[in-house]
Amino acid sequence: MGWFIKGGLARAHLTGGRYEEAMRWVDQTILEQPRWAPALWTKVVLCELMGRHNEACEALKPMLEAWPGFTIEAFTSYAKLHYTPRLRAIYVEALRKAGLPAN
Repeated sequence: MGWFIKGGLARAHLTGGRYEEAMRWVDQTILEQPRWAPALWTKVVLCELMGRHNEACEALKPMLEAWPGFTIEAFTSYAKLHYTPRLRAIYVEALRKAGLPAN
């Protein structure tokens, strides 16, 4: 199974509230594609949703190394095309909590 499908499974499980299963898939995706932004920000979001704030902050570091200058504003611009409003709000809240700059 390809990394893109694994990333999609991670997001599907996150959307369904199955965070442990989502984490399993996102970790596999990151192993195969360590700079793929959707997997990196999904990892941060999952950590926050699971109450693992310190891990979320740590997961933010490789995301910002892969995408210097990435912000909530940049995520929102992308997410308007690819995420439902509900899912976009979940991601934005979690990314903010983890410390992603607004703009």
